[in-house]
Amino acid sequence: MARRDFPFRRTQRGSALLILALLLVGIIAGSLLMQSAGASRPLSRDDISQIALRQAKEALIGFAATYRDTHPDQVFGYLPCPDSDNDGIADSCGTTDTPLLGRLPWKTLGIAPLRDGNGECLWYAVSGSSKDAPKTSSMNWDTSGQFIVRDVDQTLLAGASDDARAVAVILAPDAAMPGQARTPVSAPPASACGGNNSAGDYLEGATFPATPLPPGSGAAPVTITVARAARRSHESNNDRGLALGNAELFTRIKARADFRQDIASMLNELAACLNKLPPAALPAASPDNKGMDAVLALCPGSSPLKAALLANWRDNLLYARPAQATSVNGIAGCRGVLFFGGERRRGQLRETLAQRRDASNYLDDEHLAQWQAGGPFVAASDYDPAAPANDLVRCVTGLPVAATQFSFASDLERFASSGETAGTRLDGATASVSLVGAASGRGSCLWLATPIPLAGKTLRGYYDFRFRFADTSALATTPDNNDGRGNGFALQLLPADSGLPGCGQSAHMGALRPSDGWLSSLLIETDVRPQRADDDPMENHTAIMINGLTEHAKFGTLSLVCNGSSSGCRHRPANIFEESPTPLTHRQRLEIHTGCDATCGNCQPARHSPPNDYARISVWVDCTACADTSVDLPRTPTPPTLSRCQRLDSRLNTVIAGFTTGFLVGQNTAQGVTLANFILRSE
Repeated sequence: MARRDFPFRRTQRGSALLILALLLVGIIAGSLLMQSAGASRPLSRDDISQIALRQAKEALIGFAATYRDTHPDQVFGYLPCPDSDNDGIADSCGTTDTPLLGRLPWKTLGIAPLRDGNGECLWYAVSGSSKDAPKTSSMNWDTSGQFIVRDVDQTLLAGASDDARAVAVILAPDAAMPGQARTPVSAPPASACGGNNSAGDYLEGATFPATPLPPGSGAAPVTITVARAARRSHESNNDRGLALGNAELFTRIKARADFRQDIASMLNELAACLNKLPPAALPAASPDNKGMDAVLALCPGSSPLKAALLANWRDNLLYARPAQATSVNGIAGCRGVLFFGGERRRGQLRETLAQRRDASNYLDDEHLAQWQAGGPFVAASDYDPAAPANDLVRCVTGLPVAATQFSFASDLERFASSGETAGTRLDGATASVSLVGAASGRGSCLWLATPIPLAGKTLRGYYDFRFRFADTSALATTPDNNDGRGNGFALQLLPADSGLPGCGQSAHMGALRPSDGWLSSLLIETDVRPQRADDDPMENHTAIMINGLTEHAKFGTLSLVCNGSSSGCRHRPANIFEESPTPLTHRQRLEIHTGCDATCGNCQPARHSPPNDYARISVWVDCTACADTSVDLPRTPTPPTLSRCQRLDSRLNTVIAGFTTGFLVGQNTAQGVTLANFILRSE
């Protein structure tokens, strides 16, 4: 395998800036602590070694916690291979699941060479279950390390149980012991660390054969022996060591916003895939693998990243097909149930194959009882980093007769772009769409030109969105700040009888208006630029608009309360969607119930006809546990952000749906938006 130089760097995304800040704080704080403790005396050789070991540990945690930032479509948690030729770069890692020993790959970690109190560079042992090439079969928070660490008195320092074994051990070799020759390698190029590549010339109790240790095989772990804490000069081992556990890696990883999104998107995509099947065609639960075999065969993942998530987290997934329809969190009609087993609780074992196939090792007692009884089910819906052991649940209803469902994951080829298409990118690998501003004044649009029934139906939709760049113009005191990137995007529903639409003007976010020949439409706008012509407030805002018109004075009010009492919401902080330094991913959900009376207090889609031809349009912004479009969101505990009661124009009895965008031209033409996890369901 070719050598790989992946500097420890990161892109400006999610919470990784926080992770990097914490890493640096940890390194600096550790150094200052040692210096402060030794203010009355010089740092000892042991002090210097301990500081170097802690700095190396922080760099390795940072590498694992930002792994996907430099390795797209991979999961977090992997550690680099050791440096085998003393150039600071991670080298070939041998065979799968084989632990390896070498020098710490400081260049790959993006740090300077770290030296112990004797001036020697650090060494590093990595578990075959955690190294990044070749990868083990399953990398997640249950991945076990392969090392036990003891001192020369056989005192156990790390690895008291299977789940506590170290995934890596960093080693400070100190001075050469009798019989060790650290003669520099003569072949160029010269190494910054000096010396040679023979571990036996540096370490006394850390050499081991390169033997595969497959997870759950029962193979004995590798024991690494280091010096005792209060060592004596006559001892035969002067190595200092610091163990790194998988739990320490995932403490950092679990804090990332995109880790939470990973869990949600994996569950949501599985549920959406199953909900596209007729109820009678939903798969039976398999006898093995906690019911998941047929589900994973039917729903293998719509993108490389989602396939990687399923491959590495499949053991945490459970599926049941109750004999009778049941309820999930009070929602009836669930013909199947998906569970995600939370972080391991006390007494749960997930090491061997038999243990990983046992539902009791993944569900707590309450949910295991629900599982065995076939429901009803009550559990959390969204991953909470403050409670990672919580089990998560999804309802699977299947797709009823006469219902339709479309998504980026399953139907991206059905979507067609119009307007300025140069900056439009449909990414099948991530099941997402990016729309970028253009200089012509025309917007960029993307349409699903397949008719979708609306009258007599309930329409539910969900999507994630993330703006490309931060913008502070909404923090200004007056509208029409031309330094802003503007303008925003919208989800627009148009009559289905006119073929593939074009795209409107950028100034109107690409929305098609009566002046464009479209007299009737529904529009959910996400507006990030205040314009006097549209009666815009200063804040980023979301609004339900009619007929493609974006002038707020014509259609309802915008409120700061944002509790569903108004058709528009003025968000706080004012630039919430284009926040600094890097915009985050936001979530939006839509529900349209037809067959409503004139107040929309009573909606029965089946009776949609005058006078009950109103539609209740509800939108949730930055909602949680809201991606399941097979059921309504409960409005009492989770009121919508905005809502509108609107008589439905008969031309909108059947619609087509699309995203429209428009951004400013000039110095800031690069603004754009990425849309992902879009799903639209009519039933």
